[in-house]
Amino acid sequence: MPFSLNRACALLAPNKQRICVELDSQLLYIINVYSPCSIQGKRRPWKELLQLKSNSELGDWCIAGDFNAVSRTSERKGSSEEGRSAERRDFKQFIEDMDVVDLPVSGKRFTWFSADGRSMSRLDRFLLTDGLVDKWKASGQWVGERDISDHCPIWLLCSFKNWGPKPFRSNNCWLEHKDFLRFVEHTWNNSNIKGRKAFILKEKLKLLRESL
Repeated sequence: MPFSLNRACALLAPNKQRICVELDSQLLYIINVYSPCSIQGKRRPWKELLQLKSNSELGDWCIAGDFNAVSRTSERKGSSEEGRSAERRDFKQFIEDMDVVDLPVSGKRFTWFSADGRSMSRLDRFLLTDGLVDKWKASGQWVGERDISDHCPIWLLCSFKNWGPKPFRSNNCWLEHKDFLRFVEHTWNNSNIKGRKAFILKEKLKLLRESL
């Protein structure tokens, strides 16, 4: 459990699709997503969420639900991908701009199935900020068996197992910043680290990660 009932938990900003709670003086934004089928209809809430995050106080984010979109071709089977490359690109960009993590999936590969079972897609998912992944010890998403609905239920898998240091993640938008290369070169060349070559490389990468 990410928190227990005896902790202070105050509802700050409820509406139909999102709530913000304050827990032990830390903010947690929980977003329920149910996206329409049209690409224009999908882009609108993505834009609204990006705007909401930029205008909100710092906190952890959990965005979950039916995004009605896939981030790669392997997440769809049995239906044409023609004309959907822009949608995939925009969805991947949304995930990157929100700075959230799409954890690995287990159980089933897809979350939605057509009535005849010929078409299937991974439309539903959890997206978490790094801070929430660490706090909840989230390790993946479990896709269960569907019942009446054409969508499968999804559970967020949380574990207290220590998997070791978290891998470094970069954002493509950093490469577009005019000062990015200069910043990396300055940080790399001005780090005064001595020792074996492997140790120097490891420590320089660690310092660069902290600086970024």
